[in-house]
Amino acid sequence: MLTAKEMLDKIKWSNKFEPENIILFYFDRIKNKNIGIKYKDIKIDDNYILVREGLKITKIPLHRLREIRNKGIIMWKRK
Repeated sequence: MLTAKEMLDKIKWSNKFEPENIILFYFDRIKNKNIGIKYKDIKIDDNYILVREGLKITKIPLHRLREIRNKGIIMWKRK
């Protein structure tokens, strides 16, 4: 099974996927639930996902990533 980082790299470099159809779900410890973000709205920096919300940039560790969906179909999920 691929790691989260390997799957994100595969999405980035493959022409099989359309970034606008990819949604990442990560666990938010403060809200205590999974949150979805669009792949096209993130940047990957080493072991973090960077999400810009206005002027604020949120840094999400890859180990919080729970699921990746393409057009609503789960293509990667943490065990």
